[in-house]
Amino acid sequence: MIPPLNGPAEDALANYTAESLTTTASTVDELIEQLNGHDTIANAIVDGMPVGVVIQGSDGSISFANAAAAHILRLTMAQLTGRTSMDPSWRSVRGDGSPFPGDQHPAMRTLQTDRPAHALMGVQASDGPMSWIEISSTPIRTESGALLAAQSLFIDVTAQHNAQEAQQAALIRFERIAAEASDVIALLDAGGTISEVTASSPTVLGRPTAALVGMRLAELLDSSVEFEATLADLVDRAGATARLTVPVHMPGTSDRNFEIRLRNRLDDPHLASIVATLADVQDRVAADEALRVANLDLERRLDELDRTHQLDSLLGHTASLLTECRDPNEVADVLWDTLDQAFPRSDIAVRLDSGSGHDLGIIRSRAAQESAIESDDCWAIRTRQVHSADTGGVRCEHRLPEGLSICIPVMVEGRAVGSMTVSDDRLGLASLLLTGDKIATRITQSIPPAAVARTLDASHAEPSLG
Repeated sequence: MIPPLNGPAEDALANYTAESLTTTASTVDELIEQLNGHDTIANAIVDGMPVGVVIQGSDGSISFANAAAAHILRLTMAQLTGRTSMDPSWRSVRGDGSPFPGDQHPAMRTLQTDRPAHALMGVQASDGPMSWIEISSTPIRTESGALLAAQSLFIDVTAQHNAQEAQQAALIRFERIAAEASDVIALLDAGGTISEVTASSPTVLGRPTAALVGMRLAELLDSSVEFEATLADLVDRAGATARLTVPVHMPGTSDRNFEIRLRNRLDDPHLASIVATLADVQDRVAADEALRVANLDLERRLDELDRTHQLDSLLGHTASLLTECRDPNEVADVLWDTLDQAFPRSDIAVRLDSGSGHDLGIIRSRAAQESAIESDDCWAIRTRQVHSADTGGVRCEHRLPEGLSICIPVMVEGRAVGSMTVSDDRLGLASLLLTGDKIATRITQSIPPAAVARTLDASHAEPSLG
């Protein structure tokens, strides 16, 4: 419903209807005769007024009208004079568009109640478009106080009414469009309290607009610290903008990530607010996270490929060096250099049989508290396979370094001549075992028996070693 206009013209008409009029005439005809008998200037003033003037007798028929009344109603003076409010050709409606019965028109109410009346009325008195008028009616009484007629004054407010109707239609259209939007726009005061919010909030945020107005936006956020800091920095900088992505609490479900864009419009007289736009970016954040994980996995795979390539190159060089070794010391040096390059930041140790066939003494170690061991205490030597302290099953009786550790047997012609241990939490057990297996295989194939002949002889004399 379009509300009545609240302008100066309406105020003037409303104030005027607060008074009744008194005439010396005793009949309507006499009243009209007195009006027509006014001097020329007075008649010219009445006819030239932009305000319509109509006088209706006690039966409701129009006895007098000025030129403005005929113009506003789009009728000739002949068409207007003699009509009554009950004439069905008026086709009048109320401000909300509902029918406006003739007996409820202001003039008829004045004639029925002997009191002033006021209304906004749409009138279509001809085949043309509807006119909207603000109309006020006042009783005209005889000197004895008897009700003689009703005077109605009205102004044309068609332009204002149509403008208001168009404005309201535009607002309704905007609200309906906003309700379909995938974003929510909220106006915040400097402290972050929501003063207005678009109709899309029930769909996007799961909360009706009425529940959000008066709430601080920070109350919706899983962690408000970043938002509060961003808002505090924004309020003192007119026109400044900021953007952040934070989880938002969703009623009855898990949090969803929203991008919040803020703009300081506190200095705008029409807004005087911080404008916050909230967009659901949960799918985008999930996609970004999936891409990040995929990139990390790709980087890991590329690193593994690069490490494999480097390891293959290193073991090729190691195999070449081992084939030229002439004694256990040279073998030990090559094994240490190989292990040191393969695991540059790991705890490593190399042990070789001193010739007893039982003891594996420490040749070199980066790990603390390493010591010689009995060959039978090493499960890797007993099984002739790379063994891990974290794979379960039988555990080596000698001490492996803390963390993810492997023990690599050093075999020549199926007999154990030493072992190497590696500990590194960063590589992962699968990577450690894979690298250890490659080292063990290449070493077994490359150490010349002659270089460790004494160890092999001792091993052959003592079958328990193997």
